[in-house]
Amino acid sequence: MSPLIDAERLKAQPNCRQPFALLPEEEVAPRQPSHLAENASASCPLLCALLRDKDLPFRETYSQREIAIIFGKRERTVRGWTAEGRLTAYHLGGLRYFAEDIEKFIRDSRLGRTKEEK
Repeated sequence: MSPLIDAERLKAQPNCRQPFALLPEEEVAPRQPSHLAENASASCPLLCALLRDKDLPFRETYSQREIAIIFGKRERTVRGWTAEGRLTAYHLGGLRYFAEDIEKFIRDSRLGRTKEEK
């Protein structure tokens, strides 16, 4: 009988807690489906430019850790932005941030807007 957990298979899987920017290239999924690539630059140009500068893939949703990596901040800072209402997060098996909300956050940050001014 084979064991319930295949140790070799577990070793072959990337650590799901490791941030996407730190995964070795061969473990990273293809950059993005073609429909995401085409629509991303039109709907989220500021986020796409930031990701391109950091050589990171575009995704529809991001974790708190990924947001921290994208902006070069600590996760605590991202939590603060979320608590202040500057960055919208959704509970989808953990906090997730949609690309459109990140784009809005970047746009508002560039204009120097705060929550009270909106």
